[in-house]
Amino acid sequence: MTDFLAPVQPKDATLTALAALDASAGLLVETSADSFVKRTLTGTANEISVSNGSGAAGDPTLSLPASLVFTGKTVTGGSFTGPAISSPTGIVKGDVGLGNVDNTSDATKNAAVATLTNKTINASANTISNLTAAMFAANVVDNDSALAANSSTRIPTQAAVKAYADQLIAANDAMVFKGSIDCSANPNYPAADRGWTYKVSVGGKIGGASGVSVENGDTLMCLTDGTASGTQAAVGAQWNIVQANLVGAVTGPASSVSGNIPTFNGTGGTVLQDSGKALPGGAIVGTSDVQALTGKTINGLTITSTTGTLTIAAAKTLVANNSLTLNGTDGSSVAFGAGGTVAYLSNKLSAFAATSSAELAGVMSDETGTGSLVFANGPTLVNPVVGTQTLGDSSTKAASTAFVQNAVAAAVAGVASLGGQSGALTFDGGSMASTVMTLLRYDAAQALSSAQQARARANAGAGNPGLHNRLINPSGQIWQLENSGAAAITDGSYAWDQWYGLTQSAGVTASALVNVEDGTPFMMRLTQANATAQRFGLAQVIEAVNCTDLRGQSVVLSARVRMSAATTLRFAIIEWTGTADVPTKDFVNDWTSSIFSPGNFFTATSTVITASGSITLTANTAASISLAGTVSSAAANIAVLFWTDSAQAQNVTLDIGKAQLEAGLAPTPFAVRSAQDEMGLCKRYLRTTGINLPGTMYLSLGFIFSPTIFRTVIPLGDPMRAGPAVSISSPSHFQADDPAASALVISALAAYVSSPDVAQLQFTISGGTAGHPAFFQALSASARIYFKAQL
Repeated sequence: MTDFLAPVQPKDATLTALAALDASAGLLVETSADSFVKRTLTGTANEISVSNGSGAAGDPTLSLPASLVFTGKTVTGGSFTGPAISSPTGIVKGDVGLGNVDNTSDATKNAAVATLTNKTINASANTISNLTAAMFAANVVDNDSALAANSSTRIPTQAAVKAYADQLIAANDAMVFKGSIDCSANPNYPAADRGWTYKVSVGGKIGGASGVSVENGDTLMCLTDGTASGTQAAVGAQWNIVQANLVGAVTGPASSVSGNIPTFNGTGGTVLQDSGKALPGGAIVGTSDVQALTGKTINGLTITSTTGTLTIAAAKTLVANNSLTLNGTDGSSVAFGAGGTVAYLSNKLSAFAATSSAELAGVMSDETGTGSLVFANGPTLVNPVVGTQTLGDSSTKAASTAFVQNAVAAAVAGVASLGGQSGALTFDGGSMASTVMTLLRYDAAQALSSAQQARARANAGAGNPGLHNRLINPSGQIWQLENSGAAAITDGSYAWDQWYGLTQSAGVTASALVNVEDGTPFMMRLTQANATAQRFGLAQVIEAVNCTDLRGQSVVLSARVRMSAATTLRFAIIEWTGTADVPTKDFVNDWTSSIFSPGNFFTATSTVITASGSITLTANTAASISLAGTVSSAAANIAVLFWTDSAQAQNVTLDIGKAQLEAGLAPTPFAVRSAQDEMGLCKRYLRTTGINLPGTMYLSLGFIFSPTIFRTVIPLGDPMRAGPAVSISSPSHFQADDPAASALVISALAAYVSSPDVAQLQFTISGGTAGHPAFFQALSASARIYFKAQL
């Protein structure tokens, strides 16, 4: 059997496909692997003829028909032998080598007057005469004085060129010389335009008899277009006169001191300078006049007249800076007025009148202290300042208060308590100074400052209740807006409750951090999302009702801060002194200014800077900051601001947490409020209905007012700061469910009316039944209603 089948080809897919073909004629074509079909060649009428297209009667034959149709075809190359072309179209003379041939008759070509079309005339061999502008075609000769065509093929006329040049000169007020003026008869100014100039040929006056004197060669130049002819009073202000003859003219310096005497500079006699000397006050007198000298110094006074007398009035003083020589051997030979006495170097102070301690101190130059002169025995000293001795010094030196305090502190060191009082008196080993240590009593009421109260609570571990920290949501743990999208925080827009961003040029991205470090469970993070470096920061404004009690008080700001770059972070306590609770949230006037005061870095209007500071941060390392200042009595609101000192690159982060503003001189431990209390404070300014919705939920009952209007009322609980503005996440997140009919699609929040504790919302619907009650229903876990009463 094997030998019998040996010459047979084995079965495969190709043979199977061929076996499946029918018996009809055709050309075999393999369209893909083992897939065959039969084809027949066909032609196109009047273009190609095909015979025996299936190959059944032999090879297929292709031929051209006797009459070819070339419509839409292009024939390129080849030779046509003796073609018969009938009624050709689209053939021009250039196609058959006759591009230079026309149908002009020889008689016309040789006529005395011939019309030349598209001809070139050789100017060197021909003369063209008797041409006029009218003979040229339109737009060849141009008489437009504005030359508006700006063409390289038009020929302008002389009139056009002259008018164009005149217009340029007039329009540009160029100086145009108009001739000479004889001013001997005092003529008026001529009528002129700006830039017209005249030369004075004969001196006199210009502008009439009351005009300006001019000399031969002076130049007159008009300053105003359309100036009429007239006198100096009428048109003189429209002219400028340039003097030609400046020989002997004197010039002065660029500036001088008012009242100084001028002197000549150099020997030319034409340049003045400021002498630096001013005339003395009072009348100027001559050498022979009598003048009383007051407060003057006389150098080398000589009285030459035998009757001349130097008189010093009673109770006056003669002071000699060097030496004063009096002829005579004793006081009797020198005459003074009544009571006058000559004191010699050998005299004691007793030669003078009695002198008080204050009078003596008045002539001393290196004294210390004030009061009476002190002697050794029994003096009375008032608040003397003495040196501080070393603790343990037992000499008889005067002891300073610091020495006494140190000695007392050393004496009581280690003593736990003192008896003999109504309550326990406890010391911590610190200074006994009253400004440092305050004794607390427990048996009766005691007046303490807010800083003392805070320190006492902190030392006792009692915490800080209420609004000891005036900043709300100090670490950003409450974030009802949830606006964490890329670059969602633009200049002045809120992020975490009560905190808003400030940016130099573009938005930044907000995010929340948890469990940052021990003792810091939350922090707010801003990420610089812009490709271009910029400065940015975070701020909070405190409502007036929560901060006006701090007027005139010391306050301190503290926080934990961190940045991803090693850079400088700045912070400030700012007062808004304008209308309370209507502050300008953007307190930055110029991000690039290095002067941190109103009108420079900060805005100038209604802004007071209580204090500002900075810290140089190590990258990715948290640090504590504190800043103290005194609030002015004009503060209506107080704000805090943190910002980057320099422009930060893309993706640099700023983290802030445990921000605290409190009364006092030094920061106290961070005051932690309960989550419920913190949320309650936040909801005074922002409420969001819908957070943590399970999905579909009825929010309130409403009323279908008309087929297109649905209204509902939503209570707000505890009153908000003011009637809030209302917005919703999306109309598609809600519907009005009419139990008696069907659910109605809400297309828009059309209007609302709000008070601090309730809001009425009006929605646009379609197909509603007027008078029906309907439930206001949330359809999505993303459904939100925002009630905003932020500053």
